[in-house]
Amino acid sequence: MQAAAVRRVRVACATAVLAGAAVSAAPAQARPAPGSLAAPIVVVTTLTDDRIVEASALVSGSATDGRACVANDKGNAPLVYCVDLETGQTYGTVRMDGVEVVDSEAMAAAGDGKVWLGDIGDNDEVRETVNLMRAPYPDAGASSVRPRVVPLRYPDGPHDAETLLVNRSTGVRWIVTKEDTAGVYRVPADAG
Repeated sequence: MQAAAVRRVRVACATAVLAGAAVSAAPAQARPAPGSLAAPIVVVTTLTDDRIVEASALVSGSATDGRACVANDKGNAPLVYCVDLETGQTYGTVRMDGVEVVDSEAMAAAGDGKVWLGDIGDNDEVRETVNLMRAPYPDAGASSVRPRVVPLRYPDGPHDAETLLVNRSTGVRWIVTKEDTAGVYRVPADAG
């Protein structure tokens, strides 16, 4: 399958520049004590599955089912785990047959009971293509599927990315790179 071109979106925000100028012209105010504005982090669960060794991506199921999908980072099997957020136990798994996952870094809900797994990591920035894989949300037990694979190629060469966003209404996907200057790339809905 030919790699779809990913278009880089550059966002210039003159408003932010103007707002920054206005803020810098305002009188200096005392800074709050470190941590005083920080909201407390709440422990939800501890994952109990020994196969989840380097959780790198997580996406929640429906708002009411209390479950989430999680995937390991690079060097691990192409598995999506469904975990119970109350108990931390694995409820089900989906093995993605026929694919090799190089460096999965992100997940996003695809709608219709499916999830996108973003095999978009590239620490050395040498991968000519990266992949998005769409698979069903895991049911109870173990299953195997051939995911829909969307190979992608950046227009300006390899990048390392760790963020995948999906607009489920339009099908447009966004990838955010993590180099010194982050780039935002749009994957059109018709690209897989």
